[in-house]
Formats: sequence, C-alpha cells, structure tokens
Amino acid sequence: MQPPRLLTKSPPKGGDFVYCCFENPYNTGMLRRDNTTQLGMEFVCIEELVPKDHLLRKIDKVIDFEFIHDKVKDLYCADNGRPAVDPVVLFKMLFIGYLFGIRSERQLIREIEVNLAY
Repeated sequence: MQPPRLLTKSPPKGGDFVYCCFENPYNTGMLRRDNTTQLGMEFVCIEELVPKDHLLRKIDKVIDFEFIHDKVKDLYCADNGRPAVDPVVLFKMLFIGYLFGIRSERQLIREIEVNLAY
C-alpha cells in the first residue's frame, strides 16, 4: 500500500489556514478495496498546531520588529534591482538561528521550511 498523494495545495490566506487535497489510492472504509479513488479535504489551523506558550509566540508579543525597516531603508534602492526579501524576515531568520543554535544558514532554511513555529 502506498500513502495518500498530495494533489493540490492552495496558498494560505493571511497565514492562518492551509487547505490540502489528497488522493487516496485505497478505500479503507469498512475494509473495502476497489479501484475507485477517494478525494478528501483536510482543514488545518496553524494557530492550533503551535503551542500557545512557545518561545517565539512570547517574543512576537513583546517585540515589534518593524523598526528594522527604518534602520535599513537607506541600504535598499527604491527604483532599481530585483525585489528584495523583507529585511524583517531576514532578521527573524537569523534570530531563530541564534535562539535555537542553528549555525549553518543552509540548515536554518531547511529547519524553517519544516517547522511551523518558525
């Protein structure tokens, strides 16, 4: 038996919800097996997946990182070049690496891709 295969994944709106649609290659209801595929929707609320007392939630409540935009605005060109990654995002990534002892930036990116709390 093979696990369900992800068919579609729509981008989260506002960062709160993720919708996934899976193709189930086997029908597990009442132990029936036939050649039909079953589509199912899964509704996931990211707010419920990250604990309320997580360190990063506590930091987010007390620190407003928007001051970084004012500090670096003179370092970015307003009308030339490729669109930049938000400097707040870059700072938060490095901050996470420092807090959780992730020394490699490549490893940090891999960790951020799979850890919902980050």
